Amino acid sequence: ASDCCDPLARRAVEQNLQDAGCSAADVEHMLQLMEEGKTTELLQALKCQRCRLIEELHKKQQKVDCLDYLIYQLKKCACPGKSKCQDSAVEEKQG
Repeated sequence: ASDCCDPLARRAVEQNLQDAGCSAADVEHMLQLMEEGKTTELLQALKCQRCRLIEELHKKQQKVDCLDYLIYQLKKCACPGKSKCQDSAVEEKQG
């Protein structure tokens, strides 16, 4: 048996998969692949999980971008002459 399959290493891999957001079923599946020496399949499963995380990251980034835009708009409108801001808002509604 290789070092990666000893009980301590197995536990470390299991913890790493959990920390990476893998479901319990995915963790068990990947550990089974590791124990069976199915490296190609294991790598594919890990790449799939990575892609899911990247997708989530992009969705979260879009949400951050929306908030950044709103903050930008509010700061732009937080000018000393409040009436100017209110006038521009009225113009936008009329336009």
